[in-house]
Amino acid sequence: MATSKTLANPKLNITLPPLPVIGALITVYIIWGSTYLGGAIALESYPPFILVATRLSIAVVIMLTALKIRRVPFPPIRQALNAAFIGGLMFGGGAGLVAFAQQQGVASGLESLGVAAVPLWATMFAFFFGY
Repeated sequence: MATSKTLANPKLNITLPPLPVIGALITVYIIWGSTYLGGAIALESYPPFILVATRLSIAVVIMLTALKIRRVPFPPIRQALNAAFIGGLMFGGGAGLVAFAQQQGVASGLESLGVAAVPLWATMFAFFFGY
C-alpha cells in the first residue's frame, strides 16, 4: 500500500496523495481533455447531435459487451429504461449542447473549463440549499 508524505508545514497537516492517484488523475485529465479536441475535429464532418448519438451508441455496445464477457446479468428492464432516460438527458442535453456550442464557435478549451466547473456549482448549490 502506498503511503502519503506530509508537506513541509506540519501545522496545516496536508498530505500528498500516493503516486498512483496522481497518475490516475493525469490520465483522466489527458483523456477527458482530448475528447473536446476530438469533438472539435469531428464536428468538421458531422452534425453535433449525430456525433454525440454515435458516441453514445458505441459506448453502450462496449459496456453491454463487457457485461456479457464478464457474465454479469443485464439489469432489469425498468432499471435499464431509467438509466437510458438519464443517459439520454446527459448525452443529449449535456454533451449534445456542448457539441452544438462548439459548432457555433465556442472554443473547446472554454467548453472543457465550463464542464469541469459543474461539480463546483453543484457543491455551491448543495451548500446554499442545505443538501
